Amino acid sequence: APHYMRQLEILHRTQKVVLNLDCAHLREHIPSRRLFSQLIAYPQELIPLFDEVCNLEYARTFGIDPMLPVRLQVRTFNLPGNIRPMRELNPENIDQLVSLKGLVIRCSPVIPDLKQAFFRCFSCAYSVDAPIQRGRIAEPTKCDQCKTDQSMELVHNRCLFSDKQLIRLQENISEIPEGETPQTVSMFVFDELVDEVKPGD
Repeated sequence: APHYMRQLEILHRTQKVVLNLDCAHLREHIPSRRLFSQLIAYPQELIPLFDEVCNLEYARTFGIDPMLPVRLQVRTFNLPGNIRPMRELNPENIDQLVSLKGLVIRCSPVIPDLKQAFFRCFSCAYSVDAPIQRGRIAEPTKCDQCKTDQSMELVHNRCLFSDKQLIRLQENISEIPEGETPQTVSMFVFDELVDEVKPGD
């Protein structure tokens, strides 16, 4: 069976939700080379599409209703030939997929990150879920049932949260020019990646 079909089978058996996509496979497979370059240039657009395709294939293969909420997430790794020194990061790399090597110098405690908000009307108790889209939540301005304006309130204990952690990465000692201070980069990790690394890694 093809490699990623086997991976979907493993996810189905273990009930895990993360499919690891090796970027080297995209680069080595000639029809996918254009997709590989688009993934590096536009990861915020392509990774959600990967998620959607992965979920549709998962639903088709295992006979699951495709209208169920998105479950599987595609996580990319092994960006071949694209490991950059931290000093070479430029504004042109904003919103691009980059690979860095360095030393973990600090990890924050686990931070709750809002994934789906739960709103309830304080007039009629009608409730609605609002998913996060591109870091923003579209707060309902009117109740769909009683049509009251500005009546929806956020109910914190009914919202869905994921784990988030801030990590500071410092460039390798071998890459620091003599007499200069080391560069650092702050990054966030989510869900299963939380607490995977410790300072010193």
